[in-house]
Formats: sequence, C-alpha cells, structure tokens
Amino acid sequence: MSSSKADPRRPDNVVPFHLPPRSDEEEDWTQMIATLVAMSAILTRNRYKIIPWIAAYFGLTATLNTRKTLKVKDSIASSGAM
Repeated sequence: MSSSKADPRRPDNVVPFHLPPRSDEEEDWTQMIATLVAMSAILTRNRYKIIPWIAAYFGLTATLNTRKTLKVKDSIASSGAM
C-alpha cells in the first residue's frame, strides 16, 4: 500500500491518454506483401487458388490501415488521372 492517502480516482489526478504520433518513415509492409502475393498469383496463373485470396486480404488490410492524410494526397482522383 502506498503511504499517500490521496484518492487516485479524483478528477484532478486523471491524466488523459494520447496516442503517440506516427512517424513518417514508418514502412507499410502489408502493401508490399499484397503486391508480391498478387504478382505471384498472376505468375502461377491461379494454379493455387488460395494465393488471390491472400493478396485480397493483405490489400484490403493495407487500404483500411492507411492514414486519411495519405489517402487524400495519394488518391488517383486528386492526381489528375481521372
């Protein structure tokens, strides 16, 4: 037991939680894995039926985990291609 008799649940003792900022150098391995698995699915000409599903899974998780700022800057529509 601590020697302090202060109640740790008091509102003035609460420290709000903040997520640490993400670094810009953070690598995105899921997009690379999705690309490599998709290329291997094309090269094997779907001989193995699980490979396209693995590529779809990693591609979907990579798309859902990108930050909004990257989505806005790197989208096809904002690049003038559309």
